[in-house]
Amino acid sequence: MKYEIDKVLLSREQIASRVRELGRAVAKDLEAKLHADGDDPDRHADRVVMLPVMTGAFVFTADLVREMPLKLSIRLVAVESDPGTATESKGAKLRGAMPKDLDGRHVVIIDDIHDSGRTLKLIQEICEEQGAASVTSCVLLDKQVEKAVDAPADYAGFEIPDEFVVGYGLDYDGYFRNLPEIVTLKEVGRSPDSRLLRILVALALPVLTYRLIQLFDRVACAAELFERQPLGDPSVLFTHK
Repeated sequence: MKYEIDKVLLSREQIASRVRELGRAVAKDLEAKLHADGDDPDRHADRVVMLPVMTGAFVFTADLVREMPLKLSIRLVAVESDPGTATESKGAKLRGAMPKDLDGRHVVIIDDIHDSGRTLKLIQEICEEQGAASVTSCVLLDKQVEKAVDAPADYAGFEIPDEFVVGYGLDYDGYFRNLPEIVTLKEVGRSPDSRLLRILVALALPVLTYRLIQLFDRVACAAELFERQPLGDPSVLFTHK
C-alpha cells in the first residue's frame, strides 16, 4: 500500500508560531518551580531535564528548546508501539534504558503526538518512581480520540482530528519526517482497472458460492443413491433429478 500527501493540516508558519509560544510558557513555569525550590534558574541547569521521545519528537524538541531561555539538559528516551498496523498505535513499551538520575529534577516529557496516552503514562510513572521533583508533558499534537489511559498532556500545541499525519518529525514507515509542514496522506497506486476488478469479484462471489453449494448437494445426493442401488446398475445416477 502506497501513500502520498493529501493536504496540509498545519503550515510551517503555524507550527513555528505555536512552538515559540509553547517554549516560553514551559520555560516560565519551570523558572517558577525553581524559584519555589529556592534555586537560581541561571545556576542550576542540572535541575531541569527535557526528555524527548524518539524518534518522532526530535524536530519538535530542537525547535522547542531553542525558544526556552533557561539552562537545562536533554536526555533521550525511545518508546516503541506494540505490533499493529503502520498507521496506528496498539500500546507502548521502552526500547532501551531510561535515564537513571531523575531524582529531584523537574522533568518535561516531549512527544510528537498524544493519542492513546500510553506513551506519556509509561514515562510519567517511571519518572515518578525515580523521585522526580515534577513531571510535566508537552506534545505537539493532541489527537481528538478517546484515550486508552488517563494521561492528559500539560502543554499541547494543536488539537487535530482523528487522521493519520506525517511531517515535522512524524513518519509513515520511516518516510516524510523531513517535511516542514504537518500533512495528511492518501492511498495511491491502485488503478481504476484494479478497483473495477475487485468490484466484479465481490459481485460474482455470492453467485459462485451458491453454484458450488448446489453442486455439492447434487454430488452428495448421487453418492447416497449409488449406495442404495445394486452393483452394476448405475443408470439412476443419470435419471435422478
